[in-house]
Amino acid sequence: MKKLKPYREIINGDKVIIANRDTGSWIRISRQCRDIVCTACEFSLTNSEILESLADDEDRIYINELLKKLKELGVIGDEEKEEVIDVVYLLLTNRCNLKCIHCCADAADENSEVYRREMSTQEWTGIIDKIVDIEPGGIVLTGGEPLLRKDFFEIIRYLRSKYNGKVALATNATLINDDNVKLLAELIDKFDISIDGVDEESCSIVRGKGAYDKVINSVHLLKKNDVKEITLSMTFGTTNFHLKEKFFELNKKLNTKPIVRIFMPKGRGEKSVKKFNSYIQEDIDTVLSEKEIRDAKKSMKIITCGAGISEFVVNYDGWIYPCPNMINNKYKLIHMNDVGNLKKLNDEIFEKNAEGFCQLMNIQPENVKRCKDCKVNLFCWSCLEDIELHIKDEAAFLRRCENKKKILYQILWD
Repeated sequence: MKKLKPYREIINGDKVIIANRDTGSWIRISRQCRDIVCTACEFSLTNSEILESLADDEDRIYINELLKKLKELGVIGDEEKEEVIDVVYLLLTNRCNLKCIHCCADAADENSEVYRREMSTQEWTGIIDKIVDIEPGGIVLTGGEPLLRKDFFEIIRYLRSKYNGKVALATNATLINDDNVKLLAELIDKFDISIDGVDEESCSIVRGKGAYDKVINSVHLLKKNDVKEITLSMTFGTTNFHLKEKFFELNKKLNTKPIVRIFMPKGRGEKSVKKFNSYIQEDIDTVLSEKEIRDAKKSMKIITCGAGISEFVVNYDGWIYPCPNMINNKYKLIHMNDVGNLKKLNDEIFEKNAEGFCQLMNIQPENVKRCKDCKVNLFCWSCLEDIELHIKDEAAFLRRCENKKKILYQILWD
């Protein structure tokens, strides 16, 4: 028996939380029981050997049940599970026909010279061959606006000829029309559409005039062509949070799935902070009732962000990054031309560009200087990019920390 890769723990006095970094599931046990488990793993003891080392029958029964739970949790066992890639993002272009004020990618104009750095059709088909070989759970075509590529349908047809898994298209939907919708519906399983508004007025503030009607028309076209999976996303800050219910109502009316995104001051968003956030949230009441604590424990999970581990993005120029929100030179991992075997991606990244990999590890909650000794650190964050952004603003980091910690301590340790 040994600890498996997803094993994480937080020790707080005589109590310990053991959690699975991949699934987010966790269990709280005594420090004494944790020490028994860790000793067993250190010396590779079998279940029988562990139980024989205990003098009391009651202890044997309890530890036996605990070992079963920890194995079900996926944190201890005899063999590591084969690592799988949940999703691969193919960022086909950084060009876009819109100029959204919050765009974290700061996408280039549709006629920008950036297209000269985009990989060719042939290069993309070669990359698809490598990706299909690792059998990812899903592939997302994204951008910029993917439909701006003149060879978009050539690329997607090739992908479909090689890959039977789920293919999604992340799009602003303004280029979907009567001429291409039938083919899109045949080739794409899921459409992730950004709308960022509930009507022309609210949408135009973020995405420009006319975008709202084009999106609504595209949704109707997709529905007419029997597309079942459509999500609509909207980015919220304090200035437009009052529109949240209307956003849900719009999705109900259109029979689409709502995706709520929180504004991040990144890319073009750095210049649009005041348009999304009109004030800094003050301290809130952080005393929870017993029922609220019980309910929270049932749904609470630790961070499961798989950026660079169970997911990655291939940028338009062939470089691999941890996720679409972390396309930053600091986190540049490896170029697809240098990848021999994607099944051993992390080994190749570490060998050829340890710096990018180390930077990614540095923003794991258990490694961040302000977080590593905290007794709720694994529960405080859901996204590594969020950690990076808060590290840059010490005041915001501390304010967030104080409020989160008060609530999480009640749920996890009281």
